Amino acid sequence: MAGTGNPFSLGELKPGEQVIDCGSGSGTDSLIAAQMVGPGGHVIGVDMTPEMLSKARRNAIEAGITNVEFREGYLESLPIPDAWADIVISNGVLNLVPDKEAALLEMHRVLKPGGRIQIADIALQKPVPEGSKGDVTLWTGCIAGGLLKAQLERKVAAAGFRDIEVIWGKDVFSGAPQHSDAAKFGTLGVTIRASK
Repeated sequence: MAGTGNPFSLGELKPGEQVIDCGSGSGTDSLIAAQMVGPGGHVIGVDMTPEMLSKARRNAIEAGITNVEFREGYLESLPIPDAWADIVISNGVLNLVPDKEAALLEMHRVLKPGGRIQIADIALQKPVPEGSKGDVTLWTGCIAGGLLKAQLERKVAAAGFRDIEVIWGKDVFSGAPQHSDAAKFGTLGVTIRASK
């Protein structure tokens, strides 16, 4: 998926901040973040796909942006030291992670005290039955890994975050091939903001 929303809508990044983009893909959000934090800041994009990492690195070179780097890794085991980041962003990736608890704990670990997450993702209004969770089209359509809003809030809190806001967004699947499946489970975009 090309992202489900705008993690920057939850608050501007400040000059000099250090940012991690979890599931950075081709680097679009990382490059936006790098411009926001300026030359005194730094952005690390993390993705598990070598092809996407290559594309992101090419995009950074073509854009002439030097305060960004891209590392191979999984959200459940981020290749970042403890308490390095001021902010963690992610766009449309958490729903694809099998172990969301581990990913959220990692986001918490890499943040400085007082750091924050700004995540754009999806949430469901009706749960996907266990028997349907093996349906590949529901996974590739970013639906099977989605959670109910209350479940998502509980997982964020269980990872140690506070001041949690999960805000319903729009129908991000409108016009997409998965729209009928998404509508069946009431799948909508959400934004998640919380602090360490």
